[in-house]
Amino acid sequence: MKILITGHTGFIGRTLCERLTRRQKHHVVGVSADDAPTKADRAYTCDVRDLSDLHRIFAAEAPDLVIHLAAVARGPVPAAREERTRSVNVAGAVNVAHAARDNRCRGLIHFSTARVWGLTTSPEGRSEDASPAPGDNLGKMALEAEQKLLEDFNDGSFPVVVLRPVTVFGKGDERGGCAKIIAALQRGFFPLLDGGAARRSLLHAENLADRVERLIDKGWKGGATYGVSDFNVSLCDFTALVKEHCRFALTPAVPLSLAGHLQVLDRYLSPLLPVETPVADAIARMSTDFVIHTRLFEHDYGYAPRLSLREAVAATLS
Repeated sequence: MKILITGHTGFIGRTLCERLTRRQKHHVVGVSADDAPTKADRAYTCDVRDLSDLHRIFAAEAPDLVIHLAAVARGPVPAAREERTRSVNVAGAVNVAHAARDNRCRGLIHFSTARVWGLTTSPEGRSEDASPAPGDNLGKMALEAEQKLLEDFNDGSFPVVVLRPVTVFGKGDERGGCAKIIAALQRGFFPLLDGGAARRSLLHAENLADRVERLIDKGWKGGATYGVSDFNVSLCDFTALVKEHCRFALTPAVPLSLAGHLQVLDRYLSPLLPVETPVADAIARMSTDFVIHTRLFEHDYGYAPRLSLREAVAATLS
């Protein structure tokens, strides 16, 4: 099968290129705004906001399936860049879908984000069938893109599947949240606010690639939306596994009361400084639970994560 992957030079894109081209199982065409090397069989440099260029590429390649990853993935987005980000994340996704459909592609796997559920949940977590409640502008854009795709292609002639992954980690990631935690541990200091009790839903890149292969092999159901998560784990337990594998020294825990004082100080300092101070936002995130319970994909496709959390951490650090 010929598969076109937008955003193939990003962390998830590189992982999927390597997996899908393994043993020459699929022919992968990469499309990205930059020309960083990947395992794609052929690559194009293209801005997804340019519909005519997308049509040119799709007409030349005639892919069977599109996996759409190209997006601004880090947020919240500053107001000065919000319009440009929306043009990439919303209009760009619609452009890719229309170019694929118009050139007789068989379907689209669209990568959204778990941010559409909002950034804050209780320790018990939230079910994936809960109503979306995005907590920042990036989550709102992701939800807007999902809705436009499912509205434009709801007749079944061009099946669109939406995946909402939680935080993804794995070998080769240098910019994600888990990568930053690991880098801080390697430097010898990572403060565990409130003892690291805050819980997170995490997803390993290899388990994510397994799911994409399962979608391709078993066929994708148009109109379906799936949350994608492997593990629900506290920051304390995650950092303990990292240190266990790498034999790091223990890092200090910061009491939540001290974190609260830092937040207040940050709020007072922010208006006085010429740059944004992200301390308060970072502290709030590190002391808040974000847990999503997913089961629909596992039910529909009979999938269980291949790597356990311990194996996933070991594979990441190997």
